[in-house]
Formats: sequence, C-alpha cells, structure tokens
Amino acid sequence: MIGLPKSGKTVLCERIAAKTGAIHLRMEEIIEGYIRRDAIYAQGLRLRTMQQGQSFGDDDLVKLLHRRLQQSDVKKNGWILENFPQTRDQAHQMAQRSILPNNVLVLHVDPQTVYKRSADDQSFECIGDILSQRLDKASVTLPQVAFFFQKFYNSVQSIDGSRSKWFVEDKAMASILATLKARQQFARDYFYDHSERRPCVMQNLNVDRCFMKASLSQYGYFCPVSWKMSKKFVSCCQSPEFCVLYRHVFYYFKSCVERDSFLRNPRNFTEKVIFSSERNTPKRIRCYKAAELVAQEKAIMSHCPVTLKDEGKVEKGHSLLVVQFKDNRFVFGNEEKMERFFKTPGAYADAVLPVKMPPAVDPVYLVKLQQQEESITFLEQALGSIVTRGLREVGENRLKYPSLSVKETMLKLFAIFLKAENPANTNYMKEKYHKKMQTFIERCEVPEELHELADEKSKKDKKGRWPTFKEDYYN
Repeated sequence: MIGLPKSGKTVLCERIAAKTGAIHLRMEEIIEGYIRRDAIYAQGLRLRTMQQGQSFGDDDLVKLLHRRLQQSDVKKNGWILENFPQTRDQAHQMAQRSILPNNVLVLHVDPQTVYKRSADDQSFECIGDILSQRLDKASVTLPQVAFFFQKFYNSVQSIDGSRSKWFVEDKAMASILATLKARQQFARDYFYDHSERRPCVMQNLNVDRCFMKASLSQYGYFCPVSWKMSKKFVSCCQSPEFCVLYRHVFYYFKSCVERDSFLRNPRNFTEKVIFSSERNTPKRIRCYKAAELVAQEKAIMSHCPVTLKDEGKVEKGHSLLVVQFKDNRFVFGNEEKMERFFKTPGAYADAVLPVKMPPAVDPVYLVKLQQQEESITFLEQALGSIVTRGLREVGENRLKYPSLSVKETMLKLFAIFLKAENPANTNYMKEKYHKKMQTFIERCEVPEELHELADEKSKKDKKGRWPTFKEDYYN
C-alpha cells in the first residue's frame, strides 16, 4: 500500500487486515521490534542507529522486512505492507529477495487534499515545510515504484483516495479477491492431471514478465488461433489478460474470443502445427533504428508494397514504419497498410516497381526556398493565397474613399486586408485590423448614400413631399 501522506493508507490497511486476517506491517514497527531484541544482528543495528546515529540503508530495511516475513504468523495469515517501498531501489531489492506482493495498491490524492486533511487532523504533527518536502519527494519516487511493479509484474491497482472510504475499500477488496480467485483457479488447472495438462489462464495472476518472456511458445507474440484458422500473422499485445500457460510455455492471443477458443481445444493449436521460422516471420523494427536503415534500403527503394499491390500506385513509405521479412525491409504509407502487410506478408513481398517511375513529388519546404537568392518563388508560396484573397476582396467591393482617388482607396483597402490576415499577428491584432477594415468600407459607402439621398430629395421637392424634419436632420 503506497501513496502520499494522509491519503488513507493506514485506515485502508486496517480495514483490509480486519476483513482478511492478514498481518498489518509497518517498517517503523519492524525496526523498533528488531532493535529491542538481544540477537547479535539486533545489537549491531542498535549500535549503529542509537549510539552512532547512522540511518538505515535500503539493504538493511529489506533485510529486516525479509526476516519479518519469515515468521509463522505472517506465513499463516499473509501480510499487507504499508508505505513501503518508497523508492525504486527498494522495490528492486525486494524483488531480488523474492518479496513480491500479489497486489500493489496506489492511493492517488492531490496535494490540496493532503494539506486540507493534515489541517483538520490535530494528531498529525508535521510542519508545513516538512510536509511540502515530503510531497515533493513522493511525487517523484512513488510513480517510479508504481512503474516498476506494473512493468515487470502487472500488479498495480490505482485507487482514487479522494473518494469515500467505502468506495476505496470496495475497490481494494475487489482487486485482492480477483487475484485470490485467479490463483486458486490456476492451482486447480495446473495440478489437475499430469497426463492431461490443462491450459491455465494468466489473467490477474501478476507473474514476472521476464519469466513469461523467457518461456514463450513457438508462436512468440503471434496469435496461434489466427495462424491456425486463417494463416495470418496477428501480432498480440503483451498483456497477461490474453495469455495462457500450457505445457510450460506461454501463448498470447488477439482477444478473449481467440483465447477461449484455445482453452476449449488446446491440442488443435499446439500439435502437428508447423509455424513459420524466424526468417519468414515479419518483425517490426523500432523507430530509433528504422530511420537509419531506410537510407540504405534496397528492397523496392523505400516505397510502400501494399499501395503498389492493391492500388497500383507508387507511394513513398514513412521512414519510421519499417518491417523486416525474409532478409528484406519494407516501409509503408501508414499504420493500417503496415498491419495489412503484417497479416499476409507473402502476398506483398513480391511487389515489383514499374520500369517507368512517376516523377518525384517530394515536398519543398519554405525554409529551403527562403535560403535561395531569388525571393519570387518564396513569395509565391508564402503569400500567394493571401494576396489572391486580398485582390478578390478589392475587386468585389469597388469602393472610393471621399478624400482619396479610386487607386489610392484600393491600395489602402488592400494594405488593411493584408494586416488583418497576417498569420504572424496575434488574435488581438487580427481583430483590431478587421474592425478597421469594416470602418473603412463603411466610410467609403457614404458618398453613394449621399447621392441616393440627393436624388430622393430632388424627386420629392418637385412634388412638394419632402418633409421639413428630414431637411433639418440631414443639415
């Protein structure tokens, strides 16, 4: 059980211990118990800590924990360890001594909740500066500990510690019960009958992934059901949820459907089946190696074989999507095409480029154009669309400002439009010049409005219908 201070670790450990009968262990109590003993090892600890003032190292802490776990009460009832390990080195030393918890419960709370709970709890004696330092350290070390157990043992269960205590308890107990049920089912299947082995599901078992990797079947991480039924290479995720142990080797599957099909009849997928050799199996090359290999590629000149085979087009492949198959390396236009090649590589490996290649369509970046001596090409690419829109705006309006000529009005409007549409401007500046352009257009329409008003007045004056209030208003 790990988490920040005041995240609820102690209360949750006590409630789990009361329900399951497990022994609640705390490193402080283990240290105090061993220091007070008369054994030679305890005397050495007492001399270093109480007389010489030395602190405990990680090795000493793990040794004390290992000694405590060997006692009869812990072996009989099980154990729940609170707030340890606190660093990745401590977790690594626990793994070296085979101290591996079935479940690692991580209580997540935000620092504001920690400060609020510490202020409300009068028994929590901790200075604010010290609490802040503890939180800063824990925010760095706790994710490392959780990552270690999740990566190698898949045993981490994250719980929202800000929820109610009943929710936190139910979440923790559900994770523990799922692991216990999985272990019981595994024991029944594994020791069922040595003459007729049963497949054992690895879900919720939290087994060492290094051991699983060292005991892979002939299929590796490819789904045996997909290979047997459709002769397709379907790569599986390395999740224990879709993993089965059968005859001391591990099989991985695409989903629960394929896994259940294997469980019903495992012999159908393991006996009298010839899987492709490693050379004839597609293998994706990692990104940091792919970019270096594409430059030296000889197979179909770094073009996508799936596009060439299915669409009859020549397409450049992405430099990071590289798959090795039969001593050749192939690149692909996107992830979907790479997955299509992965399933049936033999259908695309024989793709041949046409004799007459289409012209290259490699993009030319503006940075390269800017470095050239002539700037016409750069201006065409960088400003072409904006200038075209500006000229269209000027041509559609055909305005005239009262104090300017037609040519001067068009140039003024064009300049304001370029400032309003400049991509380098901030949103504030763009909005400012858009308003200025709108005001300029409205002022250009004033002479036309006056001309229409004069025509209306002359017509109504002849008929004597021009009212006096309009004359006063416009004057």
